[in-house]
Amino acid sequence: MRFSRSLCWSQGFNGDGLDFRSQIDNNNTEFTGIEDRLFLNMKNGQFKDITRKAFKENLNYRSASSIACADINNDGYLDIYVTNLIDEDFFMSSLFWPSHPGHYNLLYKNNGDLTFDEIAKEAGIDGPQVIMLNPEGKEIIFKDKSDNEYMGYNPDVQDKNLNRVGDPTGPTHAAAFFDHDEDGDQDLWVASDGDQLHIYRNDSNNDKISFTHISKEMGLDIIGNWMGFAISDFNNDGKQDVFITNAGPHSRIIPKGMPSPKPKPGGDCKYHEKHNLGTCLHSFLINKGIVETDNNNITPKFEEFSEKNKCYSISFYACRSDNKN
Repeated sequence: MRFSRSLCWSQGFNGDGLDFRSQIDNNNTEFTGIEDRLFLNMKNGQFKDITRKAFKENLNYRSASSIACADINNDGYLDIYVTNLIDEDFFMSSLFWPSHPGHYNLLYKNNGDLTFDEIAKEAGIDGPQVIMLNPEGKEIIFKDKSDNEYMGYNPDVQDKNLNRVGDPTGPTHAAAFFDHDEDGDQDLWVASDGDQLHIYRNDSNNDKISFTHISKEMGLDIIGNWMGFAISDFNNDGKQDVFITNAGPHSRIIPKGMPSPKPKPGGDCKYHEKHNLGTCLHSFLINKGIVETDNNNITPKFEEFSEKNKCYSISFYACRSDNKN
């Protein structure tokens, strides 16, 4: 049995209509069962699988969790960003110990001829190292045999076939493109599970596709079990606001067992919240426009929708600004 985690309809990857991209995984031991697929709309009620031609040796066989499509370089063709989580065999266990691996994300640049080049690392959005801190706020570091250092990733962990488990980056649930700074290109928001929220400014030009990580610059480098985005102009001011889902505050009322707050380092937001390192609460961000930074960059400003403005209807959906006491 196989199932699909996510899909993306687009206005045609070749500009001729609606095409369809899906992510399929967990098909017993069949290698082809875990590959992503791209289907071309034939305009006759049928779709043609063009996966191999489109991606060639760069096809994603990992733990795909979500897809976001946008024309990132304004060349008229939709590009594809694929997020990866982690192998299901290691997902739950990684929540409760200080090594919290994921799989690198992928960015497919559309060449305009139904082929794609994978450029995530080159563009700076394959995924940074996961943030893992001890209760005192110090980085938890692992080393490999060559003395390379990794935060929140133990390179010595192997599966039964002696393969290294995961990559030194956090597991990702979702991603969304939108022009958050109103400069005419598509910026990227990435929801990482057990890691900080990743926000990238699109700094691409005619010669190079490039993104810059600006979560800290925006004051939104917050650790949580981030899972998804809803983007809309909530208050009709002409600016796109963002609701970000997290694990939620329900765990606060459970004193014992798996859902209870965790005393030891891991990817669970209840650990980060217990030691004031992060949060389990959803986040509702209102777009307040753009500001100029000290280095002359234009940065969007988002503010949490406050509790006094009734940001939730029942306490289960309390947002991050809510006082947890």
